[in-house]
Amino acid sequence: MRCPNCGYKFNEGSICPECGENAALIAKAHNISVKLYNQGLEQAKARDLSGAVDSLKRSILFDKNNINARNVLGLVYYELGQMADALVQWIVSQNIRNEKNLAVEYLNNYGENIRNSEKMEDSVSLYNEALEYVKQKNDDLAIIRLKKALDINNKFVEALNLLSLCYLMRGRNNDALDIVNRVLRLDVNNPIALGYYRQLCPDKSRPDPRKSNNEMRYATYYVPTDNTGSRKIAKPVNPVIMFVVGCICTVIVMTVLVMPSYTEKYKSAYETVSGEYDSLKKDFDNLTANSNSITEELTKENQELQNQLNTINAKELQERVNALTTISDLYDNEQFVDAAQQLMALSTDGFDNDTINRYNSLRQQVLPAASEVYYDQGIEAERQGNEEEAKTNYNNCLSCALSDTEVKYNAMLRLGIIAQDAGDFTTAKDYFQKVVDNHPSRAEKNEAQERYDEIVEQQQQ
Repeated sequence: MRCPNCGYKFNEGSICPECGENAALIAKAHNISVKLYNQGLEQAKARDLSGAVDSLKRSILFDKNNINARNVLGLVYYELGQMADALVQWIVSQNIRNEKNLAVEYLNNYGENIRNSEKMEDSVSLYNEALEYVKQKNDDLAIIRLKKALDINNKFVEALNLLSLCYLMRGRNNDALDIVNRVLRLDVNNPIALGYYRQLCPDKSRPDPRKSNNEMRYATYYVPTDNTGSRKIAKPVNPVIMFVVGCICTVIVMTVLVMPSYTEKYKSAYETVSGEYDSLKKDFDNLTANSNSITEELTKENQELQNQLNTINAKELQERVNALTTISDLYDNEQFVDAAQQLMALSTDGFDNDTINRYNSLRQQVLPAASEVYYDQGIEAERQGNEEEAKTNYNNCLSCALSDTEVKYNAMLRLGIIAQDAGDFTTAKDYFQKVVDNHPSRAEKNEAQERYDEIVEQQQQ
C-alpha cells in the first residue's frame, strides 16, 4: 500500500509507519471527495449551480488538496457573481500546487484590467447598500441600487434574488416572477428563487429546467480580444457544451477583473481553512471510531425503554379490564351510583371486541339504574329545601339517562321548576319546552305547558 499522505510504501496494516497517518481512511476520504467532485461537475453542467456549490464544498471537506474541486468551485462562484469566493478557492488551489494548475493561470490573468476590477467591486458595494436599504424598509432606493449592480454584473444571483424580494414587497408580482425565472435560468435549483416561485405560483409546478427557453439553449458570449473591443460569438449548443464554453469564456473574462494585490489578502484565508480542515478531520476520526459502539448502546437502551413501556401499557390495560368486574360486582350489590361513576370514568382504549361488548352491556344495565337513584335523591334533597343538591342530582340523572325515558324528562321538569323559582326564566322555558315535546305522560306535559305560559305572561307584563 502507498500512503496517500507521504507516498511511503508498506505491506501490512493501514497505519503508515513513516508518517503515522491512517492510509486506508485517507484513501477512503479521497475517493469520497472524487465522487462528490464528479457529482458537482455534473450538477454544474446541468446549471444546478447551488447544488454544485454544495457538492464541491463537501468534496473539499473530505480532501482539502482536491484542486480540481476548488478550481471548478471557483468557476461556479464566478458564474453566480460571487467574485470574492471565487478568488479564495483559486488562491488556495495555487498554494496547494503551483505547477500545472489552472488556478495559477486564472490568477495571473485576473489582475490585468484595473478598471473592470473596480466595476465588479462597485457592483458588490451597490448590493451591500441595497441590502441596508431593505433592512430600513426603503425598497425604492434598494431597487435603484440593485439595478445598477446588475448593469455591471448581470449574473449576480444574490442581487437578483434581493431584487425579487423588493418587487414582492412592492406588490409587483409579475416583475418579481420575471426576475425569479431569470435566476432559475442561471441556477436551476436556487433555493431562494424556488421559494419565491412557490409563493408566486402556489398552484403551478415550475417548468422542467431541461425544457427551458432559448436563453439556455442558445447562449451568447462576449470574448475580449484586446483593450478596445470584443468579438461576439453566438452558437446554438446543448446545456452541457454551453457550460464548457462558458467556463472557457470565464477564464478569458477573468483577465480584466481584479488586481494582483488580492493574492496576499487571501493567503491567510487558505491557512485558516487548512487549520479548520485538520481540526474537522480529527473530529471525524474520533466520531468514526466511536460511532458503532454508541449506536449499539443507543439501540439497546431504546429496546429496553420500549419493553418497559409495553409492560406498563399492558399492566394498565389489564387494570382497566379488571375494573369491569368490580363495576359488575357493585351493580349486583345494588350500589348503582358507585358503579355508574366508575363506568363513566373508564377508558376503553385498547379493549378487544369481547371486552367492548361486555362494557356496553354493563352500560345498558348500570346507567339506567343509577339514573333512577339520582332522581330519587334529587326529590329528597328538594323536599328538604336543598335546591343546589337537588339540581346536582337531577343533572346526574340526565347524564346517566341513555334514551328518552320517563325519569329523564321528570328530572327536566324539576330542573325547570327550580330555575323558574330562581328567576332564570330562559333556562326554565327551555326545560319546559323539552318536557312538552317529549314527556310520555300527559299530566307532566300539561304542567310544563302551564308553567311555560305563566312565564310568557309574566314577561309580557
